[in-house]
Amino acid sequence: MTGVIRACVREAPLPRRGSRMIEVFASSSAINGPSEQPNCWPTGSGEMATLVRNYDWSRTVLGKSESWQQSLRTAVDLTRACQFPMIVIWGSDLIQIYNDAYRDLMGSKHPAGLGQATWDCWPEVRKITEPIYAQVLQGETLTFTDQLYPITRHGYLEHAYFTLCYSPLRDDDGAIQGVLVTVFETTEERRATEAFAC
Repeated sequence: MTGVIRACVREAPLPRRGSRMIEVFASSSAINGPSEQPNCWPTGSGEMATLVRNYDWSRTVLGKSESWQQSLRTAVDLTRACQFPMIVIWGSDLIQIYNDAYRDLMGSKHPAGLGQATWDCWPEVRKITEPIYAQVLQGETLTFTDQLYPITRHGYLEHAYFTLCYSPLRDDDGAIQGVLVTVFETTEERRATEAFAC
């Protein structure tokens, strides 16, 4: 059987340029165009993985996710793999990309907060965070414990407390392009301590 297969391979004539087979193939390619692979990044079945994967990032300054630098993709993968609330803020507009745990802190600001400029999402704390981001974008890492943030995430202004770490994120060339924020809400603990003190 092996000898028969080899003989067929040797003796089978190759299609000549201009043959009907090549013409049909060329016509099919021209009509259908090159096959497009679906965007499969980021992988995973969590809500945020699905939302990030299906979001139209071309509407933001980040552009299509297929064209993102590896450093940005790695930062997003890092947040998704972490069970602590984390958010990547990237680019000139400080666009937000966050994980499932951070989503739970956002209240009614989710899902609109994904892909949104952080100033548009959290205008009520801009006076607090703007100088912080300015320092981090210069290369500093800043940490705050039980920091008060007056936020509106459930339709009304509330005093919430967080312990946060702000770290610079660099692009593939080593330039700082974003901020990684790791957040732990401490509101309930703070209220319990204050109630006990009374």
